[in-house]
Order: sequence, then C-alpha cells, then structure tokens
Amino acid sequence: MSSPWRRLGGASDPLTEEERTDLDATRHAHDVTVTRYLAPVLLLLHIGVLLTARRPTSPGEAAWIAGLGRIHATALPAALVIGVLAWTRPPRWLGEATVVLYGAVGAAMAINAQTHNGALVGFMLSLLGTATLLRPRLSVRTAVDAGAVASVLGSILARPVVVSRDVSALTVIGVGLVAWGTARALHASAVRETRARLALERARQDLQTKVDAQVREIVARAEEIDRLNADLAVKVKERSAELGVALERLSNATEAPMLRAGAVVADRVEIVEAIGFGGMGVVYRGRDRQTGRDVAIKLVQAVDASELDAFRRFLREAQAAASVQHPAIVRVLHVDVSPDGRLFQILELVEGQSLAQRLARMGHLDWRVAVRLGEVMASGLAAAHAAGVVHRDVKPENVMLTTREPGVKLLDFGASLVHETASTGLTRPGIIIGTPEYLAPEQIVESEDIDGRADVYALGLVVYRCVAGHLPYEARNVAGWMRAHVFSRPATLKGESPPALVRLLMRCLEKSAEKRPTMEEVQVELARIADRAAVPAFHELERELAEATQEAPASAEPVSAPTSRGATVA
Repeated sequence: MSSPWRRLGGASDPLTEEERTDLDATRHAHDVTVTRYLAPVLLLLHIGVLLTARRPTSPGEAAWIAGLGRIHATALPAALVIGVLAWTRPPRWLGEATVVLYGAVGAAMAINAQTHNGALVGFMLSLLGTATLLRPRLSVRTAVDAGAVASVLGSILARPVVVSRDVSALTVIGVGLVAWGTARALHASAVRETRARLALERARQDLQTKVDAQVREIVARAEEIDRLNADLAVKVKERSAELGVALERLSNATEAPMLRAGAVVADRVEIVEAIGFGGMGVVYRGRDRQTGRDVAIKLVQAVDASELDAFRRFLREAQAAASVQHPAIVRVLHVDVSPDGRLFQILELVEGQSLAQRLARMGHLDWRVAVRLGEVMASGLAAAHAAGVVHRDVKPENVMLTTREPGVKLLDFGASLVHETASTGLTRPGIIIGTPEYLAPEQIVESEDIDGRADVYALGLVVYRCVAGHLPYEARNVAGWMRAHVFSRPATLKGESPPALVRLLMRCLEKSAEKRPTMEEVQVELARIADRAAVPAFHELERELAEATQEAPASAEPVSAPTSRGATVA
C-alpha cells in the first residue's frame, strides 16, 4: 500500500534503488545546467537593485528601501558562491541550496514590503521561478514553500498595510500552492520519464542478450556444419583413392543396361528416374535410404580398357569437388563402387533449371541479373581455384539456377584437374577437355598446363552471352570456334551495359592468360558494379522471376551432368 509521501512524489509505486539513482542524477544535471546560466542573471539583478535604489520620500518608504538593500546585499555573495560552484565542482545539493536561498529571499522581500506597500511580486517570482526552473527533491520544495508561506502570512497578520489583509493572505497561499503543484507535476513527469527510459534500456539489454545468445548458437552450429563438411570431404577423397584399385577389374566389365525405377544401387540409393545422359555415364534422381533425402547419383561403367581414363577423370572429379566447400558448388556426399562393378557418385540434388535452358527460353538476361549471376559463379570458382581445382568446362549447361541462396550451383567438375597432379598423365597430349564454344586459347594451344585463368575466360564468355544474347565470336564448327578463340578479336559488348562491365569482360577475354584478372578480382569487380546499381542478391532476383512467371521447378536438373565434350587436335 502506497504512503501519502509516495503519492506526493507523483508515483503510486515506490521507486527502486536504480530508479532513484537515475532520477537523482538526471535532476542534478538539470539543476547544474540551469544554475550556470541563472546565477549571472541573479547577480546582475541584485547589483541593479542596489545601484538603482531611489531616494525615499517618507519614513515608511525609507525603511522599506533600507530593508530591500539589506536583502539584496545578503543575497549577492550567496548567488556569487552558487554561480562559482555551478561552473567548477557543483555539489549534489546545488539545486536545493538555490531553492532555499531564493525561497528565503522571496519571503524576506514580502515581509519587508509590509512596512510600506505590501507588494508580493518578489515573493511570487521567487517561488514560481524556482518551481519552474529547478528540480530539487520534492521534500525540500515542500519545506521551502511551507516555510515561506507561513513566514509571509505571519507578517501580513501581524502588520497589515493599506492593501486588504485577506486578499494578501489568499494570494500568498495561492502562490505557495501553485509553486508546490508545479514542482510536484514536474517531479512526477521526471519519474515517468526515468521509468520509461530504464524500461527501454532494460528491454534493449535483454534484446542484445538474446541476440548475442542466438549469434553464439548460430556460430556454434556453423562451426559444427563446417566440421561435418570437412569430415565428409576427407572421407570422400579417401574413398576415391581406395576406388582407384578397382579400375583394372572394371575395365573388362560388360556394358550394363539402364536402371529402372525402384532399382537399388549398393543397398543405399533407390532409383527414381534418369535425368541426364553423357559420355561418362548416366545421372539419376534417387532416394538415399540412409538419410531419406532426394539425391542425384552419377553412375558409370567401363566397357573396355580404353575407358579407364574416363574412370580416372570420374574419381578426379569426386576428389576435386570434395576439396571445395562453397555454397555455389554442388556437394559430394559419397563415392563408391557397386557390387556389379559400377562407380557411382552421390551428390546433392538441385531443383531448378540450367542457365542454358533459361537462355534458350529468354534469349538473354538483363545486364544487372547477369552481373549478379557472374558474381556468384566467380565466388564459387575462386574458392575452387584456392583449393587448386580448375573447372575447365564452364558453360551455361553447367550452371544450375535455383531459388535457394546463393541462387547458383556449378555443375560437372568432371573436367577438373588438381594442379599438383597435372603431370600424372590423366589427360593425354593432343586431347582437349571442354566445350569448343567456351574454350580458352591456352586450352587449344597447350591443352596441358591449364590454370584458373582458363575459367576466367569461360566466365567472361558466359556473362557476355547472357547480356548480349550471343557469343562475341561467330563459327560454324569445332575448327571455326578454335580459330576464333585463338586468333579473332571479340566483338565489343553493346547496349545499355555500363562501361565498367564492358572493360571487365574485355579483360577476361584477353588471348594471353597473363593479361586476364584473377577469378577473385573478377568477383570483386562484378560485386562493385552490381552494388553501384543497387542490384539485389541473385537468389532474390531468381525468386522474383519464379514468382512473376509462376515457374514451378518441376524438372530437377542433375547436379553433375557428364556432358563434357573432347576434341582431338591433329
């Protein structure tokens, strides 16, 4: 149950220690600020009264003027001390001291006026001014107002002057009540503000605590996922190495028929349907019995010993893909050999359509969309290059578009080679791995010592194709494409594309690999171009397109389509 004193304080509930401390600090800061500028004004007022006192015309007026002089002469040094304290080291009681001083000054002026004219102006200004401007403790304010009113009332009743005694008494009481009521209202407002501010601060701190806890949980989960992915990559690479010993046995196997729906590979993956075909085998949609998830399974089988290189490239693909951890690159889940002698690779299944399908339907893409698409592709390829992996067959058919972040999945690392093993003889001299339309000049001329700058060239061609709707060269056959890549100058990109994009693509299409930027530099520049144009993230653009066209990604493209084409150089 609240006490009368708590109700006088303007609060139905008692202040907590935190609220009282904060309220005192706020009140003190306010009083110091006000007193710093009020003290000089009061000093000038006291000095002005002392200097301008007029000559008395009667004994009563002489007594009044003399009393007024004594009051201001006494208040002058006190106001000076208060002003000095306010500007140097203000004590906690500065506001209360000012209220007490000028409550006494106002009462003294009213009592002194009873000897001549009964004026209450000084009393009214002192009480109402300090009540409005200063924020002392309410108990001090109450004591000052009560003492001043009682003193002046006693003087009026003891020495009434010409002015009506009743009117003067009512005026004094009214001024005291107004001053106290004003102070109480301001105090109640300060209490409410303090409680609201502290409640807001507590809410902010609680929110910050929750956010910090969630961030820690997210970081912990991300670290756990990274650890599991790293373990998975190690297991995949180890298993790939173990499978190398099975190649000789598989070289004499006979060709196996297509798998039907319901067939089970290695007692693990149940076949649903075939979704891709290529020179290295078939890609199926399947259901992983261990996890219950839909996956893609790439399955190959050698017909004769001449296809051992294809097996080696298959195993190299598994090792290459498993060594790169990036959201824009398909994850390899498992590599193994089935009891009937088939090498298979289980990968995450990506729902969507290939960039080649999108371009076949739309012809070209807005340059803003193409820039964000290229940025994501460059990010994934830069991660592959950092791991020593070169894709060597970047083309629209190997780019899957999906509404899931980051919106792109790079497919088919079957043409990939790891730099450290480039001399193992996995690619025979005279054999070109890749697609003629997207070959870098060095893939045609050298065909062996290929690094990430070949992917930069191919990425430049892909982005160019997306923006322009065609490649920068014209050719009718494989030989024509090879001559164009080696000898022809690429046509300059035209249209609304920004100059920065045109310059970047021309740098990517340099004939000399040394003159091309790195994949990381390409990513940074594409991001800069897109950010300047305020282009949303690519997966957001893809979602907007899917919603606008009501595309339902019913057809699931294989996350790795074995469609790399080779051309023999005479």
